[in-house]
Amino acid sequence: MAKLKMISVWTLAVAVLGYLGICGYLYFQQERFIFHPTKLEPNYRHTFAGRFDETMLDVDGAQINVVRFFANEPKGVLLYVHGNGDIILFLEGIAAYFIGLGFDIVIPDYRGYGKSTGRITNEAELHSDMEAVYQYVLSEYSKNDVTIYAQSLGTGIAIPLAANHSRQTIRPNN
Repeated sequence: MAKLKMISVWTLAVAVLGYLGICGYLYFQQERFIFHPTKLEPNYRHTFAGRFDETMLDVDGAQINVVRFFANEPKGVLLYVHGNGDIILFLEGIAAYFIGLGFDIVIPDYRGYGKSTGRITNEAELHSDMEAVYQYVLSEYSKNDVTIYAQSLGTGIAIPLAANHSRQTIRPNN
């Protein structure tokens, strides 16, 4: 009976330590599971079919690559915040779709993605970088013409950005 109890205690201890080890591994490796950057060489030249321009925005400790695609007579502009596995290079079809609807489209890459420099070290950087991109967009377009559009991981960045720059004031019902 004592031997069975001892085996049970050791089995439970090994299971708990194994569980804690897995949790620790997942915690310290979580960025590798979330972010899937594709890097481009700094001198890479985009060759998109339509009209576009490209800029590098200086942010704290890095540069963010931003491409702006142009519609002929734009109704406004979309700031497109992409998912964790995309880069600007992969999004020409998305840009063409919105250009076809009559919108210019601005697409930034995150730090470490595409031609953007640096590395994502925390969530606050992502929000700060997108704020810089938003200010860049405002330097080219009226606030009333800007729509923030996001996919996948980008929604977690776009929602606070949109909330901070909402065109409407939300008041509680009394």
